[in-house]
Amino acid sequence: MRAARAGSVTAVCTPVRTGRTLSTWLIQITDDQGRPTASARLTTMTLSPTQ
Repeated sequence: MRAARAGSVTAVCTPVRTGRTLSTWLIQITDDQGRPTASARLTTMTLSPTQ
């Protein structure tokens, strides 16, 4: 990983696992030259509305 000091960065979010209620996503951020600058893993819970 390295710092992006100038230019723009691009983030790509890819599903790792998508279930009925839990989903896990991998987020990869690269600089203008395609070099990795950061990465993150995000887990979300999908709730159904109560009736």
